[in-house]
Amino acid sequence: DNHVWVSERSGAISVRNARTGDIIMCVDAGTRPLFANCMQEIGAYVWAGSTDGRLCVYETEKMRLVVELVSPEVEHPAEIFHLVTDGRHVYTSTDNCMVDVWDVRSQSFVRGIKHRGPVRGLCLHGACIYTGDGAGNVAMYDAGSGDKLGVSSDECSSGVTAMVHEPFTNTFWVARENVTVDVYNTKLELLGTARDSAGGKITSLATVGGKVWGTGASKAVFVWHATSLKLIGTVKDHSSFIFTMGRVFTSETARMWTCLLYTSPSPRDS
Repeated sequence: DNHVWVSERSGAISVRNARTGDIIMCVDAGTRPLFANCMQEIGAYVWAGSTDGRLCVYETEKMRLVVELVSPEVEHPAEIFHLVTDGRHVYTSTDNCMVDVWDVRSQSFVRGIKHRGPVRGLCLHGACIYTGDGAGNVAMYDAGSGDKLGVSSDECSSGVTAMVHEPFTNTFWVARENVTVDVYNTKLELLGTARDSAGGKITSLATVGGKVWGTGASKAVFVWHATSLKLIGTVKDHSSFIFTMGRVFTSETARMWTCLLYTSPSPRDS
């Protein structure tokens, strides 16, 4: 429908034109302002994970809030970093060292999977969940049962800041606090390390056409070749920290959207 849902710096949720970026309307954020780290359209709904631990579900057609969800397994909800879905379940990674599992149809809590550190990396591949946490662990779990199936053997202690699955090479790219990007196969064997991002840690990763894109503290966008792991491009069009990045398809054209955090007031909120 050529719409992009955006969590604004003001705490509002806007629906924008995918071609121009113009705001079409603002959606009710819920009981209080919503600052979302992740949003995904799932069927007729948009699910959004917030910095205060709320998982908000919106109806796309009527552009209205349906329900606010909070994990029942923790006393104090913590920031939600990522969410992914297999169509049946939604998986969210959080700052309280958990991956929470939710049922899409009933919008109810299923189970939690405990980790050693905040879970800033989350991918779904086949019947498995791949995660990366603040303790440096990269692990694989059965998506159905939540059982751990494996862990990376390189024993890196540098915390994970971002993670993405690259489909052309069937690899997982894992950005770390030490400004490196490690590349693993599906068995979590380390294949190599991509050239670092020269200036700051990567906080967001995305893939398009055999390339891996990374953004973060350095105010630049880095592009690596997925096969050779070589840095093939750098875009320096941003004036501040890049909070996140998303891939948008419109009229068969792939576009990368980046969202910034400005240190001073700006007419551009997203």
